[in-house]
Amino acid sequence: MAGEVDSGLKAWISENVQFPNSMVDRITPATTEEVKTELKEKYGVEDGWPVVSEEFLLWVVEDKFPSGRPSWDKSPSGKCLFVEDVLPYELLKLRLLNAVHQALAYPASLLGHEVVHEAMADSRVFKFLKAYMAAAGQTVRPVKGLKKDEWSKTVLERFSNPAVRDTIFRLNEDATNRIAVALAPCLQEDAVPPGRSLSRKHLAAILLPVACWIRALVGGAELPAAAKLNRDDKGESMRGPAGEAWEKADGSEAAEASKKFLHSAFGEKVARDTVAEVLAESLKLLKGEGVEALLRTADRENPPIKLKKPKFQKISDLEPEAKGVNVYGQVLTKAESLYEDAHEISIGDSSGTVTLRIRGDKYKACSEGKVVRVQNARVVMSKGHMQLLVDKWSALKEEDHDVGEVNKKNDLSAIEYELVKS
Repeated sequence: MAGEVDSGLKAWISENVQFPNSMVDRITPATTEEVKTELKEKYGVEDGWPVVSEEFLLWVVEDKFPSGRPSWDKSPSGKCLFVEDVLPYELLKLRLLNAVHQALAYPASLLGHEVVHEAMADSRVFKFLKAYMAAAGQTVRPVKGLKKDEWSKTVLERFSNPAVRDTIFRLNEDATNRIAVALAPCLQEDAVPPGRSLSRKHLAAILLPVACWIRALVGGAELPAAAKLNRDDKGESMRGPAGEAWEKADGSEAAEASKKFLHSAFGEKVARDTVAEVLAESLKLLKGEGVEALLRTADRENPPIKLKKPKFQKISDLEPEAKGVNVYGQVLTKAESLYEDAHEISIGDSSGTVTLRIRGDKYKACSEGKVVRVQNARVVMSKGHMQLLVDKWSALKEEDHDVGEVNKKNDLSAIEYELVKS
């Protein structure tokens, strides 16, 4: 394009300019009238189209800068990774976030759920998603800086966030294309590196939402309102193959009809005999016993989670933006109400003190003079000062533990931090 304007400009760009590939991950649900009203009534801000997003933020940027790279990896808001190749990270996000949205949407809608966090509160859905991610995770190679197990745990936590209020209807927009791109490649014969297929039980986990999608495509008055499908340019062309697969699900031609559907939706590489057989089995169970019975089969295949013993640290070791913090501390002050649903107290140990900001009613566990155990908290900055945030994902309880004589001279929350440009 530059060459069409000026050949010298083209040469200069080739020699001096780079265009690093990048990936961003942050859930931003559609703006609603409810959001606009809340923003106006609670904060006095009138905005015709406010953008709502979750707190989580991840950038992955190709390390390809001709004159030195910016210090985005030191940003206090979110996380930025500089990497040699962004594509493996995009695949991780595609298979273990975007595809998980699709895996969630269709069984949850058949259960009548319309909002994502409410579906996540349903143990049937939550357990299935763990089984799904265990299967899909096998198709993704490890990447530097992101552990698959931690990533999967974080994704489930993000989906469970009630403040996001993401809808099932938003997730199932453009269903045929989204499922084909994010989910269906897991069904190919060489999906698992270095080139093998998922096992039959793991294929069943990947195909469960496909069976539920087929049921939604078939439709019917008996389906809950939540199972209504959003706009999909290819949706009408899929209704015929879906109807045939559903009609023949309990007959001798079930596998062949399922194979035709798979070929129509995802192509030849996915429409192989084993995959078609597993989909036919899922459709038969769904048709005969319903979505709850189908979800129970996935739950039975779900391995138990291995729990790790938490590691505790001294208060003086806290650093800005630290996450997953575990500390013991003696309660030094009575709980002070900051605003609705938030309280503040000070705790300390032999190394120093820090201010706890507590959401919800967990502050009731804090009696002045007693020792409390804080788990899975995170450090937040308030006007340049550190505070330790205890939210819905954190644990806070009184416990008999020796923290030594409290060092009140080292108040970490009294230290003012300044953002320094590097």
